[in-house]
Amino acid sequence: MIAVYTVIRGGRCDLTSKSLKMLRTWAGCKFDHFVAANDVDPKTLAMLKDKEAKGYFKLIQYHSKNYGQNIAANWLLDEMGDEYDWVLRWDDDAIPRTRKFLKKLVAGAQHSFELGFKANFAPVITKLKNPPLSDHAPGDDLGFNYEPVGILGGICRLHHGDIFKAFRGEGWRFNRFGALGFGEANEMADHIKDIGYLNIRNLDLKVEHAYGEDGQAARWPDLFTWEAREVGRTLGYGL
Repeated sequence: MIAVYTVIRGGRCDLTSKSLKMLRTWAGCKFDHFVAANDVDPKTLAMLKDKEAKGYFKLIQYHSKNYGQNIAANWLLDEMGDEYDWVLRWDDDAIPRTRKFLKKLVAGAQHSFELGFKANFAPVITKLKNPPLSDHAPGDDLGFNYEPVGILGGICRLHHGDIFKAFRGEGWRFNRFGALGFGEANEMADHIKDIGYLNIRNLDLKVEHAYGEDGQAARWPDLFTWEAREVGRTLGYGL
């Protein structure tokens, strides 16, 4: 079973709608979608309510405050429980560019685990301003072309469900005092290093960071002001 979780802040209604729709039509497999909407604007709220009525989501939480990425993700992970074999983080500005990408991503990850090769997995994310660099030579012995990297961002990242379960005697969750909008990728990279996993980029699959950072800033400048962007890099919820 596959779960997908998405935390939405709002402000890019048409892009969010497109991302959610293309996730469903290009995944190539069934999944349960868990969504947290953090203080979204009225247009985005209406769009999400419409998709909820159409059965897009297994669960959607509407929050009147911006609880940030970490707290909202933790609540969604708690709702999922331990029944899912694979858990995908999907940002609402991600656009799949390989058909059946999720089916293929999971199939490659599953085969890797069967070979005893444990990792988090991601497709190639295009239009990134600063893509993670590979730290080893590429390979193809897992049934697909891949390269290890030091960190995988949050745009599209696949985890085995076990990494959210038992860890030093208790389930693992993101730091609830972490920065509102940034830092969870580093937390995840540290966590999987602690448990002996790697980060693997599947070179056969592509997902686009829509328009790239500069393109988004040109389209939605209000989302890229110092107050909206830079403060969230350091300020945790409630601080």
